[in-house]
Amino acid sequence: MKSEFYIQVGMTTLRSPDDVYFLDVPIYIKVNEIQPNGLARVEEILLTTMTEIISKHNENKLQDKIKNLKQEVQNETSLLPS
Repeated sequence: MKSEFYIQVGMTTLRSPDDVYFLDVPIYIKVNEIQPNGLARVEEILLTTMTEIISKHNENKLQDKIKNLKQEVQNETSLLPS
């Protein structure tokens, strides 16, 4: 028989019919194997995917910031007397 493990993947909040919050409830998934690094395969895939998304987002933000700063410097130097 394989071992079963449960890992928390999120939270949800229960509400009453009048939209009053009751309590937070964790959401779990069942996995059959934990790797030597302590993660289930699905966690490793999720972390890798999220890291790639966040890295790409930050790279784009940084490139935009550099572009804007270069434009500001160019605009400021064009105002200097010759």
